[in-house]
Amino acid sequence: MRKKKDDSFREMNFGGKIVVITSLGLLVALALVFVFGAYFFGFVGFFNLFNVEYETLGSLFLFITFIFIFSFITDLLAQAFLVVSATYYYKNKGQLIALKIILEFLFAWLAIFIVDEMMLSITVPVETEMIAAAIMVVADLVFDGKKKTRRKRKKK
Repeated sequence: MRKKKDDSFREMNFGGKIVVITSLGLLVALALVFVFGAYFFGFVGFFNLFNVEYETLGSLFLFITFIFIFSFITDLLAQAFLVVSATYYYKNKGQLIALKIILEFLFAWLAIFIVDEMMLSITVPVETEMIAAAIMVVADLVFDGKKKTRRKRKKK
């Protein structure tokens, strides 16, 4: 009888399974640490450029962690507003793109503003908050555009 391709993990001994699962877990953890580190050092550089004062690197780490959490929530709200608006009010693609940029900017700025007001150990001027929100929106649009381009290439 021929073996199925997906039976190789089932036939592995216990030690081999532990090695595979640990390796995959470390790979995922390393990817998450890389992404979070890129954000962290990006914010450190951005805040140094704009002379934003923070007490410790730990407070900056908390700031970025809270930004991740609040940005996720506000991004969901922005998408909900976009879906409702696009369905009922906007038929033109240009208006829809402009609305998407405006909504994402406002909700990204809202997340940064809330976290800034919540934390006493870091003070970010409103202008810097808006610049950071604009950079986040532009980066999101650029990476979103690359995803759509890859999807179109795969369909062809």
